[in-house]
Amino acid sequence: MVNASGGAAPVISAWTAVSPLGLRGADFTAGLGSGRSAGRPLDPEEWSVPFRAASLVPGFHIRQILGRKGTRSMDRATGLAVTAIRHLLTGEREDGEAERLAGVDERTGLALGTSTGSAQSIMDFTRDSLVGDKPFYVDPARF
Repeated sequence: MVNASGGAAPVISAWTAVSPLGLRGADFTAGLGSGRSAGRPLDPEEWSVPFRAASLVPGFHIRQILGRKGTRSMDRATGLAVTAIRHLLTGEREDGEAERLAGVDERTGLALGTSTGSAQSIMDFTRDSLVGDKPFYVDPARF
């Protein structure tokens, strides 16, 4: 934490973005600079929603991006956050090369949390609690 009265200003040493403009910070910057729309037509086979277009992250499939290990119960919002944090901490670039941020090593930890989770997670948990064999049998991964 920076003490504002000490005259020191916060310093941004690294940043990234996972957005409908792309999976990397460079995609975000280029997309904003070009003024292009992030909206794309939706595939009705994949998305059962009352809209024809949306601003989705292109090419984002949790298991393809993060791998199968540890992603079974991961919802889309969590996958997006983990992807952004991975890119930020490893300095991972599009060419596959990675250079860790200074001071970040195998012993570095990061805690990211929310008090409620995504709306989809809340709905899935509630549904499981109501339609399961017994109302209190909910998949532990949903916690």
